[in-house]
Amino acid sequence: MIAVASPPERRRPPLLETGDILGARDFLSRWEQMPNLKNAELIEGVVYITGLWLSLPALLRQDGRELIATLGLADPTHAAFVAKLAARKIGS
Repeated sequence: MIAVASPPERRRPPLLETGDILGARDFLSRWEQMPNLKNAELIEGVVYITGLWLSLPALLRQDGRELIATLGLADPTHAAFVAKLAARKIGS
């Protein structure tokens, strides 16, 4: 029996996700594979995908704690990011 080699499988780069650590070329390559994604940024090598996802029940209950948690504003990484931006602005 003769073995026939199959063509190499073409793999697409993984999609962008918030928190990915990438260089500019990898970011752009992945971003181009996601034509419906409009709000992605690469800031100091870290991918940020912005969007507003709110919990309707929390909105109706006027539950500020849940809304802040949903937005990610209570997350320690958000606080660190804001502090880093503030430090850069002061140093400018």
